Amino acid sequence: MRRYICAFVLVGVCAYSFLLRAETDESGSQPIEISTVTNSTNRSSVEMMNAFREKIASHSSLFSLVRNLDNSSGVVFEADCKKREKSNDTYVCFYTSYYAGGVVKTPLGSSMYSAKSVDDVAANRFNPLP
Repeated sequence: MRRYICAFVLVGVCAYSFLLRAETDESGSQPIEISTVTNSTNRSSVEMMNAFREKIASHSSLFSLVRNLDNSSGVVFEADCKKREKSNDTYVCFYTSYYAGGVVKTPLGSSMYSAKSVDDVAANRFNPLP
């Protein structure tokens, strides 16, 4: 019985491995298109989103930033931060991301994170990559 389960898992992983891995070589794969949305009247949100966009742009073989009005985006990343009263206040930000490549938008995740540095907040949102 144990052999059959192992074989089933191995076949499943092999059959669906193309869904589980990101292409990082120049094999012709298209980068994932990401659209970002934030409150442009909140300075803390704008600073965090600009740092996040820089992180995305630094991995151009994996991700491509697209305009918010572009219907072809695969992932939408929405984030907003609490307004900071003083420049040394902590950034407290909430984000939601979802897959938008179809008729129905599918939630991918959401969380809240706080840090003294906008770069720390942006890096935490971009945690899966170094």
